[in-house]
Amino acid sequence: MFGISIPQSCSASSDFIKSIDRDLLQCIELQGDLIQDAKLLDAVNISQLYLINSYDYIKNSTIVNSLEQPEIFHDEVIATINSLLGEKQYAILENVTIDFGLLKDSEQEKTFKFIKNLYYKIFQSGKNICLPVTIPGMEQKEEIIRTAFYKLMLSNFRVCLNIYPHEIGRDEDFSGFINAINLRTSLIRICYDAMLGNYITDNLLMYWRENFVKYELNCPVLFAPSVSNIEMIEHETKNIYELLKNIK
Repeated sequence: MFGISIPQSCSASSDFIKSIDRDLLQCIELQGDLIQDAKLLDAVNISQLYLINSYDYIKNSTIVNSLEQPEIFHDEVIATINSLLGEKQYAILENVTIDFGLLKDSEQEKTFKFIKNLYYKIFQSGKNICLPVTIPGMEQKEEIIRTAFYKLMLSNFRVCLNIYPHEIGRDEDFSGFINAINLRTSLIRICYDAMLGNYITDNLLMYWRENFVKYELNCPVLFAPSVSNIEMIEHETKNIYELLKNIK
């Protein structure tokens, strides 16, 4: 299953969402505050796309600032997360990706405790809370990731894997790292900066598709271009259509 990520910069995108070719793209991600936009949620429903993920609605800085406060001040952030997990308008949302800062060595125990306050709501909702993990850049965090999953012991706590293909050499080996997370990975985001002229080619997509099979990453794949306006996301989506037609 393939999909597209709609960045915060593309707020006026309801008509675009309704126009997405569902034969080629079956799911969608809303970044930042877009998850609060009723028109966009309606457009997702009308288009019959899977709302696969909410990304970066709750900023890492918000989590960090909350953790620096006494526990009594955690309630507001927890209530915001709980609303994504439980409120009716988010019933179609499958994953919520939040950077809790778990992969930083300091404050880990405090972060674990914070997440455990969400356990009941996470379990009740049936949604996944996803930890964003990035390659390249996190290969040395394999043991920390294993420890996080071991300590949390929650099946709904999973991974959102961000891949930056233009920053990775063909001879780099991520097998140990990916094997540590593959069974916990809910979705993959192929990230690239379209504003700098980066784009996904047939060969690049085929290379990563082969790796997804090799590492048994059986989950939805989102294209997540960095763009500044709705015209750019429309242009990137047309390019993605051509890519997907070529690999079918």
